[in-house]
Amino acid sequence: MIGGPIRINTGQDTWTISQSTLRAALVLPDLGVLSDPGFDENVIGQSLAEMAVAVQTQPTDAVLGWDNSLMVVTPDTRGRELDVPGTVQKIVTAARSTDARTVDASYHEVLAEVRADNLDSLGIIDMLASGDSNFDGSSWERAENVRISAEHLTHTLVKPGETYSFNQAIGPITLENGFVEGKIIRGSWIVSDIGGGACQASTTVFRAALKAGLPIDHTYHQFRLAMYEHDGWPPGLDAAIFQPNPGTNDWETDLTFVNATENWLLVEFFTSGVMAYCNIYGTPQGWDVSVEVPYISEPKKPDPPVETEDPKLAKDERQQVGWATDGYDVMARRTITSNGEVLQFEGMSNPWEFWSYFLPQRDEYLIGPGTKRQFDTDDDKTTPTPSPEG
Repeated sequence: MIGGPIRINTGQDTWTISQSTLRAALVLPDLGVLSDPGFDENVIGQSLAEMAVAVQTQPTDAVLGWDNSLMVVTPDTRGRELDVPGTVQKIVTAARSTDARTVDASYHEVLAEVRADNLDSLGIIDMLASGDSNFDGSSWERAENVRISAEHLTHTLVKPGETYSFNQAIGPITLENGFVEGKIIRGSWIVSDIGGGACQASTTVFRAALKAGLPIDHTYHQFRLAMYEHDGWPPGLDAAIFQPNPGTNDWETDLTFVNATENWLLVEFFTSGVMAYCNIYGTPQGWDVSVEVPYISEPKKPDPPVETEDPKLAKDERQQVGWATDGYDVMARRTITSNGEVLQFEGMSNPWEFWSYFLPQRDEYLIGPGTKRQFDTDDDKTTPTPSPEG
């Protein structure tokens, strides 16, 4: 029984139960008792722990989409895990043999949570709401990033009670993930960064979740930006996101919402021309969702223009990096009712007021050393505080 090791064929490689392990697991009969020796199967099972981790494979959920009804875009795959008791029994049997001391590992099949054969159980049967935004006038780089964002965001599933994270759904905004470098607004500067245009996508998702009546946590942009008011959208219905570069102390800015229904949600995202669309599908709740912008403050005027010397520019060279806009306080109100009654959610007021405190922005210029100044200001050394604006 302990005269040699036991080898286990996993289907990919071979693991060995050593003689010392078999010796440690050996159980001899009590003195004077006529019975065969055996094994402590728990000891053998514990020796398989490392192998169990190595041979385990995770299932993958089916990727779902919508084409007049729920459809499978990519089939699910099944995983496996080691059947420890079954494998131990094979080892014990082999140990009583002098020649058949190699066994095949036993496995349990592990099913994916989302499969082609259980779509009906998800409850994704109709559209709950749709959001859109217009990115006409964007640079090629910004428009391309909106389209790349669509590819990453679409087909996202959200479990009942789960929190959807935009940053998690889109993944890292990097060149490796297909995003391109373009111009974004950071603080009051126009700078180059990867993924400019992702905020167009987050704004589109925000509007869909807003109209679906889902609990939302979002961040408004620092400035009121005309690009988010195309097609008649009022101010205050935009959402900023930001992924800090590695090694920096910048804070991540995310857009999240909670699936407050009892069934799964499917978030679809696509572009058509200069339009971005986000559709959220699930089980209709019978909610009546109304969104209005009842309050826009009087404009807050910007400070005078500012000029800052940049040694990278030549004399008499001037580059505008900030454009004057008024500041505003804006309040958007959402009310959710069912059968005429205002609904209340745990931790969520209803009506829900979304406040945006847009700062005024002044004209800002970079000028080469020795360039004659056009504006008489005494604060041209001011460095704006960085803050992401997508």
